[in-house]
Amino acid sequence: NGWAVCIFGEGDINRNSELTEIKRGVVSFSVQSGRPIVPIYLLKRKAIFERLVCAIGEPVEPWKIVPQNYAGNRDEYCTNYLFQKEKKLEKMCLDFRLKKTI
Repeated sequence: NGWAVCIFGEGDINRNSELTEIKRGVVSFSVQSGRPIVPIYLLKRKAIFERLVCAIGEPVEPWKIVPQNYAGNRDEYCTNYLFQKEKKLEKMCLDFRLKKTI
């Protein structure tokens, strides 16, 4: 129906800045609904009045990223792929914050 759904891929709101494993249910939900996953990283603020730094990645369609001849767990492959995307977004946010403080 055109609704946007926000799901925290780690299964919870992370109170620290450490990335944690993305749950496989996110991939299953995406595949079953036929909707892409848009990875987003929010950098934890150091102070309450500090600006929020956020990076938004390109949409990922899990059903298109797994190689045809892949014999392992497809959901696990996708969650690892998404985790790597999140790490890149995290680095972008950290680099941005560093540039703003110099």
